[in-house]
Amino acid sequence: MKKVLLSFILVMLLVFSVFTVTVSAVPSDSVDKAEFSAYLNVDGTVNIVEKWTVSYINAGNYFYRNIDIYSSDNNITLLQKYDEIKDVSVKIDGETVAEAADRINTYSFAQATDGKSYEIKINCPSAQMTREYEISYTVTGALKKKSGDAVFSYVFIGDAFMSTCNNVAATVYFPDDAEDISASEENSGVVEGNSATFSTKLVNGNFAVEASADDKVFDNGVLVSYSAAKENIVKIKNGIFSVLPWIAGVLFAVAVIILLLFTDRIRRLPLESSAKKLLKNEENHAGKSLPEGISACEAYKMLNPASKISPKKTSKKVPVLFAMAILECMEKGYIIADGEKFVVGTPRQDAPAYLMSVLNFLKTFCEKKGNRYVIDKDFAEKVNAECIARYDVIANYLASFYSLIPEVNGKFFRKNENKEKYENAYIVKLNASAKKHKPAFAQCISDVIAGKNTGDAEIFAMLFSHMSADKFFEASDRDGESALCEAINAMYKVFVKSK
Repeated sequence: MKKVLLSFILVMLLVFSVFTVTVSAVPSDSVDKAEFSAYLNVDGTVNIVEKWTVSYINAGNYFYRNIDIYSSDNNITLLQKYDEIKDVSVKIDGETVAEAADRINTYSFAQATDGKSYEIKINCPSAQMTREYEISYTVTGALKKKSGDAVFSYVFIGDAFMSTCNNVAATVYFPDDAEDISASEENSGVVEGNSATFSTKLVNGNFAVEASADDKVFDNGVLVSYSAAKENIVKIKNGIFSVLPWIAGVLFAVAVIILLLFTDRIRRLPLESSAKKLLKNEENHAGKSLPEGISACEAYKMLNPASKISPKKTSKKVPVLFAMAILECMEKGYIIADGEKFVVGTPRQDAPAYLMSVLNFLKTFCEKKGNRYVIDKDFAEKVNAECIARYDVIANYLASFYSLIPEVNGKFFRKNENKEKYENAYIVKLNASAKKHKPAFAQCISDVIAGKNTGDAEIFAMLFSHMSADKFFEASDRDGESALCEAINAMYKVFVKSK
């Protein structure tokens, strides 16, 4: 199970890594300086000029400038979102260059193939030298209206730009008549006149700025409305989507666990449901005995397979099944009453392995008189002494006994006749479980000796008793019965304690 879950997690991590890693070709260069100037216009547009000082350590053919687009996969917020970038122009070492494809000293501008950024690709072969690049463009939809202020919040360097940058600075220029200008403390924002300046020595992640002023200086209707509540909703939504793959992984693991632990149980449910419906019919109330060919021990294990969730619950029934197996031996004549004693015999015909195991166990503690193995009053003392001296032997024996009782698997339910047997046995179980007064072991011994069958609901009900062990195995006045009750009670306590 652990291997299945681990394999699934590794596969999911591989899948996510494929979709989340942004690949951008990065030349062998070093960004010595990056200066950004953002001019806020009264019509709501923003003109941005970027100046890059790049030193080429080795030969490089291109400089890639990626500008993040709002996405649930990056760190841009709704406040930093913009509509588009347009009117791009590029200078190399002070000279304006044309937009073209794959020509020296030109540039290209388009959305990156992954759709997460705009990519400006400058074609300028360089080796062991320093270049000056100037990139100008216009941004629309970047100015937001927030609580009476005009806010410019912008990510100059985001996730898509892969280079580490030294000496980064950005200045935001408001219109001349702007009032109440303020700047965020992030990246050391400082207001001077109608501008706000931000700077840092090193950027190996994101570089963002935020500045605001009274919105009266801007034209009516040009600012994009911003809602903090909407931002929070989007964050929650993105958070949910980010954990959905992990939730799916957990649900998959849970499904695997359920299939492994409860496949057998799920297979039985429709048969049990059908049995309950049959029980409602008057004619089926007469189903008081197990189907022919299924013993009480076999029927119980078939109807109540060992619990994988609560094995201790199963362990409490193993000694009771051992007691039922003794009753089956009496029913078949392998154990016969001789006055107040019992004589354990050897079957002439082939008996089920679990019954042979029971008979051999009993003989170990019987009083041997000639060729006869007798269960008398001393039988209980011998078994009890063994429980005290070698309780592990008793516990291991009962576990071995339980394993010898035949159990059904998935193949059993492929045949319609077996499904019918299961349904009929389940009806008997329902009848037996519903009985208010379930018999104790001594009473069942007397009933079987009197001729009742262990497959009858009256005797089968013994397996569904909730009496304490001392009450269930309470000794009777007859030597053989009393000895069996006391012996199995001692075995019960040893076995349950061992679990």
